[in-house]
Order: sequence, then structure tokens, then C-alpha cells
Amino acid sequence: MSRYFFIEPIDTVTPRGHRLFGAAGSFGEAGMPPAPSVFAGALRASRLAADGARLAACERRERGVAELDFRLTHLSLARQHDGCLEALFPLPADLVDSDCGIRRIEPQFLASGVRRPDGLPLTPLLRAPRGKPLSGRWLNEAGWREHLAGRLPDASHILGSGDLWRSDIRPGLALDGGTRTGMDGALFSVEHIALAESIGFLAGCTGQDAELATEGVLRLAGDGRTARWRRVDWTSPAPPVAAIADTKRFRLLLATPGLFRNGWLPAGVDPATRRLAATDFSARLACAAVPRAELVSGWDLLNNTPKPALFAAPAGSVYWFDEFEGDAGKLAAWVETELWEDNNGIDAGRRAEGWNRAWLGAWN
Repeated sequence: MSRYFFIEPIDTVTPRGHRLFGAAGSFGEAGMPPAPSVFAGALRASRLAADGARLAACERRERGVAELDFRLTHLSLARQHDGCLEALFPLPADLVDSDCGIRRIEPQFLASGVRRPDGLPLTPLLRAPRGKPLSGRWLNEAGWREHLAGRLPDASHILGSGDLWRSDIRPGLALDGGTRTGMDGALFSVEHIALAESIGFLAGCTGQDAELATEGVLRLAGDGRTARWRRVDWTSPAPPVAAIADTKRFRLLLATPGLFRNGWLPAGVDPATRRLAATDFSARLACAAVPRAELVSGWDLLNNTPKPALFAAPAGSVYWFDEFEGDAGKLAAWVETELWEDNNGIDAGRRAEGWNRAWLGAWN
């Protein structure tokens, strides 16, 4: 069972992307929402700091002793609202908010003789009056639960990113590695994220080493800025197992970027037949809405080496499956294992970092 923590930066947070910066005139852009590995690393570092023997083993780069039984299972923005804690989610790829209101993107049959380059039988289309799409839109938890249930959220469930945080651009000066003094003419800029009042991050984790204290502080993201955390009670939306068994179709929505062996195709989907097949269930991938791939990298502190750079299907990607056969409960359990089965070629150590998390949604 996952344990959940509300993490609130004390000042600003600088979730950096995967681009180098620091040269004169360069700009360090922040990535919002941050990568799940940022929080997995911060929480594991906090756990190691409380265990002197393991911390020393990590400093000696001893494998096995320093490694933790820990997995990040959830990451989202969150806010303390009306005495409760609610998770907040960016609009997934099958929802669009515009001047005409929020609309759903639906799979549609292609015209006769037209073939999609991905080989799928349906294409995602938006049927709506003309209107300019609005960027930086988020769903509150009630709206997210509505969407997973197959219902269209209304305007009351929508938040703008300006309601949640603002950018704070700060100058920096590159240092000489030998003298630790400023270098002439080496000014650069870094984007900091200043969260609004009562806004923070909700992180869930599981494993023996996820038994953290009820509250504490940790170093978070770029520059290791201080954040406070506390244990909270939160219940994840239940998968719509009954609806899937009844309609024989479902949606798979990526909660965190997906590191898949076959690029944008989720683990378990045959690239030739486009079918998801497992021991207890099967389904056909009928349609997909996957934005441009993003780059995932990082630094391996135990081995003091960079992690391999990988392309990932972005969080918010949506996959529609039909022709479902089998046990819907077993499907939900398979999704809960983070889609790592049949995922050869991806470092298993990435599993603890929270990649490949997904939600099951009804397709009504």
C-alpha cells in the first residue's frame, strides 16, 4: 500500500530540464510539472540521510547495501483546499479547453482508403466550434475523477497554471572550478518556480524504505532547495473495472512519462498486431493521442555517471483500447505494476523513480 506525502517548498523550486546551461548568456528553463525522478531522488536521499550505515555505503559506492526498497507510485501537484488535500492534474491529451469551453477528443473512423501512419484503425478528432485552445490548464481532483469515469468535466473543475505558480527569473554567475570565484562575463539566468499559497506536491511511495517519518525536510530539485514534507491521507481513484467488463473497452492515461521498449507503444502491445496480450486479458489498441516525445536523463549518484538519455511518451498521453477480453481486475493489477513487464532494454532501476505510472479510464 502506498504512503502519501505532501511536499511544500519553503522558498522556490527549480525543477531543471535536460538541457545544459551555465555558459554566459544561457537560460536554465524549469520543467513543470517536475520529473518523477526528482522526488524519488529527494525522498530516497532523505531516507539515506537517516541511516548512517547505508549513507556511508553509498559514499563508498557499495551496491546492494546502499540500494533501497523504494518505489515512487504517485506524483502530482496538490493544494490544501477547504480543509482537505486534493490532487491536481494537467489536462490529458484527450481534453481541450478553449474559448468555447472544455471539449473531449474522441476516436473516429477514418475515411475510406485513408490510413494512419501508426497503423491504428481510429484517429483522435476534436469536434467543436472554432475557438482558440487555452494552454496551461489543469483539472482539480473532482474533475479528474469525472474524466476517469468517462464523463466530461465542466468549467468549475478547471484551473489555470497562473493560479498555481509563477515564474521567478533569477541571475547567476558561473564559478571557476579551481578558484571557486566568479568568472568574468559569465552571467546566466535560471527560472525558479514560486508556488502559490497552499500549493505543493503530492508524492506516493511504497516499499520497506518508504516508511518515512510523519514530517521532515528535504533537499528538492536543482540547487537542493529546502522543502518540508508531512505524511497525509489520500485515496487514489479506483479503476473502473465494472465499466471495462461491461463495455469491453477502456482508456490508458499516462500519469508520468512512459519509457517503453517500442517507443510510444506501451509495454505489452505487439508492434506488429497492435494488440495488448497477457495471460489473463487481451485488447486491441484502437487509437492513441501521444504528444511529441520528451527526453529523460539524470545522474547516477551511486556510480557517479550520467544515466542514459532516453525518449519517453509524455505524461498525459492517452491510449484507447477495445475488443477487451478477460479479467478486468487483472488488467487493473497489471497497470498498477507500472507497465514494466515485457519492457526489456530499459534499466530496471528506473522503475523506482516513478516512470510508467498510468491510470485506467472508462471509454463510454
